[in-house]
Amino acid sequence: MLWQCTIQDYLVQQGLDLALQDEKPSDMKESEWSTIQKKAVSTIRLALSPQIKVTVLKETSPKKLWEMLESKFASKTLTNRLMMMMDLYSLKMEEGGSVIDHVNKFNEQVSRLLNAGETIKDEEQGLLLLASLPKSFKSFVQSMIAGRTTLQLDEVTTALKENQRMMGGEESSGDSHLLAAVSVEKGRKKKSDQLGRRSQLRDMSTVMYYYCEKLGHTKNGCPELKENLQILKEKRANRRKLLLQM
Repeated sequence: MLWQCTIQDYLVQQGLDLALQDEKPSDMKESEWSTIQKKAVSTIRLALSPQIKVTVLKETSPKKLWEMLESKFASKTLTNRLMMMMDLYSLKMEEGGSVIDHVNKFNEQVSRLLNAGETIKDEEQGLLLLASLPKSFKSFVQSMIAGRTTLQLDEVTTALKENQRMMGGEESSGDSHLLAAVSVEKGRKKKSDQLGRRSQLRDMSTVMYYYCEKLGHTKNGCPELKENLQILKEKRANRRKLLLQM
C-alpha cells in the first residue's frame, strides 16, 4: 500500500522501524526502547493529514497506532472496496461548484481505492474525472477527447485548473463556456442584423446551433442555454446577497 510504504520509509530513514516490533529487543535498555517508541509515534503522526491525525491522538504505542491505521484505511474486505468504488463512480460536481474542491475530492477517493489495493489506470481516472463534471462542462469535455486515442489524468486536471485560474476564481469553469456562448451569440446577432431580413428567412432546421450542437436550435429556442443562463444569474444574485450581508 502506498501509505504504508511512505510511513515505513520515514521510519527506516530515522532508524525507528524496529519500533513496530511486538517486543523490545533483548539487548536494548528500557529507556532507549521508550525513546524509540515515542519518536516512532511522532514520525508516523507527522506523515498523517490533520483529519486523520485527530482520530489517533491518544495512541502512544507505534505498534497499535500502525494497526489502527491498517484497520482504518487498508481494509481489503469486499464490502469496503465496493463502497469506495461506488463513491468514486457516482461522484458528481454540482453546477457552480468549485473546480479545485472537486478535483481534490476526486483525488482523495482515488487514493483511498489505491491504498486498499485496487488498480485504476491513469486513463480511466482521467475519463472518470471528465464524466463527473456537470452538464455545463459539455464543451470542455468534448475539447478534451476530440481526436484523441489516449488521455492522461494530469492533462485533465491541468486543463481544469487553468480554466479556473483564467476565470480568476470568481466563476466556475463551466461558466466560462456559458459566458463565451453569450458573448459569441451577441456578435452573431449583430452580424445577422447587418445582413438584414433575408438571412432570417433561412430554414433553421438544417443548421446546428454551436452551443448545444443540436439542429434547429437558436439562442431563443435552446433549452440548455436558457437553463445554464438561469443558473449563472442565480449564482451571481447569491454572491451579491452575501456581499451585502458582510
